[in-house]
Amino acid sequence: MQILKVFVTLLLMGSIPMWIRLVDCSSIVIAIVRLSLGLGLTLAVFHKKIDFRKLFLIDQGATAQSRVLLVALGLCFGAHWWTYFESIQRSSATLGILALGTYGLHVTWMGAVFSDRRPGAREWMAVALSACGAWVCLPTPKTDTGAFVGFLLGMLSGLFYAALPLLHQRQKTLSLPTRGAAQFSFAWLLFLPFAPIQDWHLRPEDWAVLGILGVFCTFVAHNLWISVTTEVRPATSGLLYYLAIPITMLLETFVLNEPPQVSQLIGAALILSGNAFGLISRVQR
Repeated sequence: MQILKVFVTLLLMGSIPMWIRLVDCSSIVIAIVRLSLGLGLTLAVFHKKIDFRKLFLIDQGATAQSRVLLVALGLCFGAHWWTYFESIQRSSATLGILALGTYGLHVTWMGAVFSDRRPGAREWMAVALSACGAWVCLPTPKTDTGAFVGFLLGMLSGLFYAALPLLHQRQKTLSLPTRGAAQFSFAWLLFLPFAPIQDWHLRPEDWAVLGILGVFCTFVAHNLWISVTTEVRPATSGLLYYLAIPITMLLETFVLNEPPQVSQLIGAALILSGNAFGLISRVQR
């Protein structure tokens, strides 16, 4: 059962770039629809486990810092999504997830700056290896400006994504459904002001893809991932996350008919090796 759960989670996470490439609409439309479905299902299914006073920032016992952290959780999540979607749309499915794969690099230096844990030499070596992988994948601005900008946006998305664990750690007293609802809610509010200026005249197949992204790749994948990471070691969950990269590359090759370039394959190998080496080093420490 656990193996099936892991496989379904990785398949859903790895398929996200493919679905985003297939849908013909803006990244803001994708975010609003995904968040609306994900938030609505979260509130419907987990409403008994959500502290709505905390969620609506009206709890008299909450400190100003806790309220700011809760809002920051949603804002970082929203910024991560927008830059990730833009990265995929401007470059490709493979380049988007490879750029996001620099997440491990950001986690290391942010952990060194904002927490008490100091990375060791081997962890910095892993960061250097991942950075080399990103450099190999980076398109040249002269030959493909769109892909170059997209890859940089993907790396920025990895930065916002790396901030989420730090924010969650500072809100450990709140239940996971409460934090999940806050993450979706404030991200949704971030995109909502831009809804009136979007083109909502979409094709039926676009709405179908957005439904898949919202229900399966947001609500289902999110909760499956929480379940998986609860039952396995942290290092194992980290390694599992990066297995979504080859799934994305396979889907882009056989579904989108866009096989990755040699430089992307080399970069993927370096990024995966660097993150695996870094995670193993943390466990050994």
